[in-house]
Amino acid sequence: MMPKHDQVITDAVLSEAAEWFATLEDESVTEEQRDNWLNWLNQSSEHQLAWQQIKDITTSFDGIKQDAISKHVVRGELSRPFFSNKTSILSLLLVGIVSVMSIYLLSPFPSSHNLTTYQTAVGESQAITLDDGSRLWLNTNTTVTTNFSDDVRLFSLQQGEIFIETGADKAHHHRSLIVKTKDGQLTALGTRFNVHQTSSETQLDVFEGAVRIEPTKSELDYVIVAGNQSHFDQHAILSSGNQAAVNNESWTKGIVTADDTPLCDFMHNLERYQTQSIVCPNELNQYTLVGTYPLKQPEAIFTAIENSLPVQIWQVTDSVWRVDKRQ
Repeated sequence: MMPKHDQVITDAVLSEAAEWFATLEDESVTEEQRDNWLNWLNQSSEHQLAWQQIKDITTSFDGIKQDAISKHVVRGELSRPFFSNKTSILSLLLVGIVSVMSIYLLSPFPSSHNLTTYQTAVGESQAITLDDGSRLWLNTNTTVTTNFSDDVRLFSLQQGEIFIETGADKAHHHRSLIVKTKDGQLTALGTRFNVHQTSSETQLDVFEGAVRIEPTKSELDYVIVAGNQSHFDQHAILSSGNQAAVNNESWTKGIVTADDTPLCDFMHNLERYQTQSIVCPNELNQYTLVGTYPLKQPEAIFTAIENSLPVQIWQVTDSVWRVDKRQ
């Protein structure tokens, strides 16, 4: 990967650097041309940085003796050139490289210097107010990296679940806010939304505004508006049009919500917040739950469930709980 720098290099200057490199590699180069190159190099730090970038990318080509070139550059002179009659070839080659590199360097995505990683363990949650005024919540067992530039606010979700309430971002003229998961890219359109990444898909719940979904391996994009939920993977939208789940916002307040939720579905969701596993036979899904429960008090939840349904919840081992129908 090519290195990034804080200073932006224009495409024109990168092209000039590529041309100078080709000129100096031509065996017909004159002393006057070498002097002109040195004058160009010393005109600005942008020229020096562009020259360094050209040297960096040429190290990937066999046959270029980069160490020797570097030594000559330090002394401000080039003795015997390394290429013969290759100026036109090098020019074409380096112009192509510069075009690709310009896209990389001038990309709206921020550099690695701005990375900040947030992480929660199982059972933990975290609320953060970011510099742009946005609010970010991390649910249990979540890792997300933020990377802000002058043009974009990027959130890379490695695992888990996040809730975002976008800020006004007035100081930077409303930069785009983008969330990336392994399945694709989500662009916020003035919104409050929840993103949950699992091993097989990404789930989006939009509570305000709208969010555009772009699956990684699809040429189509989809806009999900407030009040709706969508599931997608790298190839396509798997489902959409379902109502946004209240529980996918209530966790930010430290509570888990059941809205006529099948018992085992509720228990499996609760299991995400525990270091212990919860065994719940599927036949118990005939029972449903309604209500709100405190996430930090799992045993209080178990007691409340036992008081409302004909089941018993007991601890099998230090690491396993089990739900059974009450005898």
